[in-house]
Amino acid sequence: MNENLNNKKRRKIFYILGAIIILGLLAEGLSGEFFFKNLFLDKKIPEKYKNYLDLNKNKTYTAGDYVIKPFIKSEFYTEKFVSSKNELIILSLTKNPKEEYSGRDNASINYQKIDRTGTIISTYKKVKINQVDQEFVMGDYIVNPRFGYYNTWILDNDTIKKSFIPVNKDLSWSNEKQEELLDKINEKSPYYYKTNDYERPERFGSIVYFLNNKWYYFYTNFEKISMIKDHKGIWKEEYNNNSPEVLPVYMQITEYGSEDVSNGSMAVGTHNVKTFDANFYCQIPFKTDTLKFKMAKTFFDDYDLEKKWWHIKGEDVQKYKKDFQKLNWEYSFFINKDFDFILFNGGSYDAENTLYIITSKKQ
Repeated sequence: MNENLNNKKRRKIFYILGAIIILGLLAEGLSGEFFFKNLFLDKKIPEKYKNYLDLNKNKTYTAGDYVIKPFIKSEFYTEKFVSSKNELIILSLTKNPKEEYSGRDNASINYQKIDRTGTIISTYKKVKINQVDQEFVMGDYIVNPRFGYYNTWILDNDTIKKSFIPVNKDLSWSNEKQEELLDKINEKSPYYYKTNDYERPERFGSIVYFLNNKWYYFYTNFEKISMIKDHKGIWKEEYNNNSPEVLPVYMQITEYGSEDVSNGSMAVGTHNVKTFDANFYCQIPFKTDTLKFKMAKTFFDDYDLEKKWWHIKGEDVQKYKKDFQKLNWEYSFFINKDFDFILFNGGSYDAENTLYIITSKKQ
């Protein structure tokens, strides 16, 4: 009797396992490849990597000797640069509620000035009137060429709009004299910006330029203005997600699968490619310590830069540091030896484009 009961239990377990396998095969389009790969995937990691930080928490938390917290939120990706006074300037953006389709070009700009400890010491907000109302960071100045002003907030916290010094406003200069100044601007000015004035058809444009620590507005009706570039020295931070300071020490594959991807901008439709998700356990040297964290990445089998990663596992990743730098990460870091903190963006994990700050409790 007991033996019959045991046999029934075994058969029941066998049927349940069989049903699970069949359902898995159906979910995988009957190929079974991903199901069995995931079924027998070893998700254990060495003990020394278990306490690595998960950076994407969207809250303030303490981990070891570090405090990690949301710092600045932006409708679009934040931009950062260091001024000549060795202060960090951060630009975050807020959508214009009056605009039905408010994009980056007509978003309001919030400027924050950060000292070496990670403290916001000054702020300045630019509310745009329209898309033409554009401010640019040029050196240590915030410049609006079309609206005819600049300010020195980056240098001294002064937000008062200052006018440019007019040059050739009555358009009385000869072509030779205008050409001479154009050549000088092109060769010696670290910052300039060409504008057009459609209300005065006799003019070919004008140039706002910086020379000898002064800002000028050069009115010109000389056609050779088109021979120089539209602008020079506008600061623009490109999205940088390959910080050389980030070192991979362990790679763990967490799941295999597939995904439909576009055939490309010049083709119609999609095609299915194999994928896998992985966690990278990384280190960043930080002052006299080391920040240890993990970040996720999805790999696609049809992407040339990612094909080799299908054959890399565990600590073998340490041999591929240069290849690791070429990956499109989910995080972008700001690391500078002159500042006592690290900043990072949450990437596609964070719809609010939160900029996080990491500081040491030892400070």
